[in-house]
Amino acid sequence: MAITVPPPTSSTPSSPTCGPSTFPTTTEDDRLRAERYQVEASRRALRGETDDFASFLDKLQLEIDLQPLDAATLERAIQLGRRTNQFHLRPSTLDGIALDQFARRPGHEVWTATVRDRFGDYGQVGGLVLRHDGATLEVINWMLSCRVLGRGVEQRLVQWLADRCEQLGCTSVMLVAEHTPRNVPARRLVAALGGGDVDNQRLAVTASPAQLRELRFLDRGDELDS
Repeated sequence: MAITVPPPTSSTPSSPTCGPSTFPTTTEDDRLRAERYQVEASRRALRGETDDFASFLDKLQLEIDLQPLDAATLERAIQLGRRTNQFHLRPSTLDGIALDQFARRPGHEVWTATVRDRFGDYGQVGGLVLRHDGATLEVINWMLSCRVLGRGVEQRLVQWLADRCEQLGCTSVMLVAEHTPRNVPARRLVAALGGGDVDNQRLAVTASPAQLRELRFLDRGDELDS
């Protein structure tokens, strides 16, 4: 499992260089969707052949690339904000205007996550909106496409949050999950970190980087209705 990020820096990622789009756009992710459906059959076959869930994750050989939001990833980020409802910590309107404002605001960062494994490319499947204020790095929003749930991506991104927290000179990370009818996967993660019962209307946790790295979250998201 590998995570690729830009060289460590305490600076806020730059904002997109183009203005937010207000019209539906066909993204590269849309164009590759049919191919990904075919590749997914190979992953499910491997899942069926592997009894141990942790071994299945190891065999996938996941790679995650995290990059600051830019003009090339903006449209897909807008699309994720509109479509994602299972792994979404604080469901809200993340259109181009909101994402651009977050990216430009001092003390805020917007990151995108692209994932691939031994079978192929999942594409741009995630986004995180962060705010660092004093000693705390707050996860304002975090969304993941259902296509990578149950692949170990959630735990790896928690570990990345621990790293980012330290790079920014913070000592803790705060995550809040607001209850919606379908965001059980997001609430499960915050509950696993000690944020409260998964059925609560609001779950919240503040954890140190060391505590985040101790998390073992093997949620079988591929068994969820997506």
